[in-house]
Amino acid sequence: MSQETPLPLAGSLERSGCLRRKPSPPIHRCDGAKDTGKRRKSEEKTRGRHFSRVRNFLGDFVETAGRKWSNTGVKRFVKWVGFAAVVLAALIVGLLFIRFDLSEWKGGIETGLTDLTGREVTLRGISLRLIEGIRIEGIEMANREGFSDTPFVRSEGLVLKYELLPLLSKRLEVNRVELLRTSFLIERNRKGEFNFDDLLALAEKKPEEKPVELPSFVKELSLRISRIGTTNADVTFVDHLGGAKKTGRLEGIDLNASEVLLKTLDESKGGALANLSMKGTLGIAKMAYAGFHAGPLSGEFELADGHFKLPNLTLRAYKGTVSGSAEVDLTKKLTEYRIATAVRGLDPNILIAQRLGFKGTMLGALTHNGTVRGTSAGLKSLNGKGEYEVAPGKLSHIPALEKAADLLGLETLRSLQYSALKGTYTIEKGVLITPDATLVAVGLLAKADGKVNLVKETMDYIVSIKLSPEMANQIRSKRLSMIPRDDDGGLTIEIGLRGPITDPKVDFSRAFKNLFKNIFRGVLPSGDALKSAPGKALEGVKGGVGQGLEKLKGLF
Repeated sequence: MSQETPLPLAGSLERSGCLRRKPSPPIHRCDGAKDTGKRRKSEEKTRGRHFSRVRNFLGDFVETAGRKWSNTGVKRFVKWVGFAAVVLAALIVGLLFIRFDLSEWKGGIETGLTDLTGREVTLRGISLRLIEGIRIEGIEMANREGFSDTPFVRSEGLVLKYELLPLLSKRLEVNRVELLRTSFLIERNRKGEFNFDDLLALAEKKPEEKPVELPSFVKELSLRISRIGTTNADVTFVDHLGGAKKTGRLEGIDLNASEVLLKTLDESKGGALANLSMKGTLGIAKMAYAGFHAGPLSGEFELADGHFKLPNLTLRAYKGTVSGSAEVDLTKKLTEYRIATAVRGLDPNILIAQRLGFKGTMLGALTHNGTVRGTSAGLKSLNGKGEYEVAPGKLSHIPALEKAADLLGLETLRSLQYSALKGTYTIEKGVLITPDATLVAVGLLAKADGKVNLVKETMDYIVSIKLSPEMANQIRSKRLSMIPRDDDGGLTIEIGLRGPITDPKVDFSRAFKNLFKNIFRGVLPSGDALKSAPGKALEGVKGGVGQGLEKLKGLF
């Protein structure tokens, strides 16, 4: 079998010119490769023509469509968009300012509040504005049974803004609650009970009473308010304790509270308010009660667990400043309070004229530090202690001093310059006890030990007055001039002041005891003389009594 000679392909191609190291001449004999290049160029030209046609078509289409759209579609689109924007804006503005009448809620809210508080609550109307919130107009809450017919609360209205989404989690979050021109009436009866005790005290459920049934959703509802406030509110206070009617008034009350939280709504009447907590600032423009006038008052407050606290209050009164703290326990049947005060620069002259109702002058600034505590039962429950001091000044036309001047014939007492007036006090169940009241004046030292019944407004004092020799010589009273002098030549007189605070009676019984001792001193025989010589002693007694009677005649 003959062997086939392999085809020298590479050499053949090289000889044919298809594979060469150097560039081939312009004429080739490789027809296959030449056809492939032509075909590639033809395809590229064809693609270029197609792309140009598509580009020209799209350009013409966009140009034509844009020309048609600009003439009709854009204007129409802009008109519709503008119209929709105007309508939407009108709807938004309308929703913000249009008032929605919610009178159908009125009956249910009145019933719920009446059941919750145990008081009749009436509303004039309810409306909603998204920009303002819920507005409740014409709010009135009746007074407690057994008190006057005047409403306990009367308000022009209430504005409430709240968040909707938290309601899904049984939380009522209120941004702001504003009371509009609100008036409150506070009354205390002769038993010492206030007309708000049933609202603030922790109510005790009685077995025979049927508790107020609230919906389960309401009972589980917690209330959180970011801010609650009122401006220019007023409170009228009527006090019947002790029989005599006394009135007071607070004007220009501005209250701003934050972090207001009502934990849960209790089923018992008044119980919900015991779960209320808040803190904020309080301001009162004017205060008046039973002849006292003061204001303004400012301070911070806190209400939690039924305790109302004023940790740092400041009050302007009678040209002075009263600073301190106060705490009120609202959980007890009889409301308890504790007040600590520091008085600086108070003008007692104005206080005496307004409170005690008589004309007189007491120049000198009063300084006081003390603490008192009590209950709503009144002054009879008052207890406390403190100290006081009045700066050097002048006493004139004071009733007690006027009477002393008349009886002693000592004109100096009508206008008395003093260098010190101070003392301490305690209060026990409404009785003010001052064991060491001291008055130092030129030629006079007076000390008073006694008490003042704040409930009955009466006083019972023993006043010891020590006069210098110079002032003792000015006494024109024949009776008192015979009182024995002290070792230094001065004179000590003890008198009593008893009766009403505004018009005390001066009692000279102690002074006259010393007077009679002086009259009969040295004219009566001694006990030894009576034993040794009774007859002679009796003659001496007759003579002594006669001499004493002659002295007494000279006194009248």
